[in-house]
Amino acid sequence: MAIINLRKHYYPLYTEDTFVEVPDEVAAVIEECRLYENRQEGRKSYYHVYSIDCSPGIENRARFLVQSPEDLIIREIDEAAMRMFF
Repeated sequence: MAIINLRKHYYPLYTEDTFVEVPDEVAAVIEECRLYENRQEGRKSYYHVYSIDCSPGIENRARFLVQSPEDLIIREIDEAAMRMFF
């Protein structure tokens, strides 16, 4: 039986050290999953794989590059209404 620290593997859920005794097979699977996740992170940085949410604010800048036809019509109507009132 292996003893694992749940805080090491599940930090947001366990903020203090919690030791649990698990079968060796379970400990081996947890360690294998941890190594796999680390390899995936390494591949992301090696191949420069980026996600749309990796840079804060990028989705806000990209959202306004192309406007839909509905947005253009609504904008024209709003501008015409503003000219009528002022």
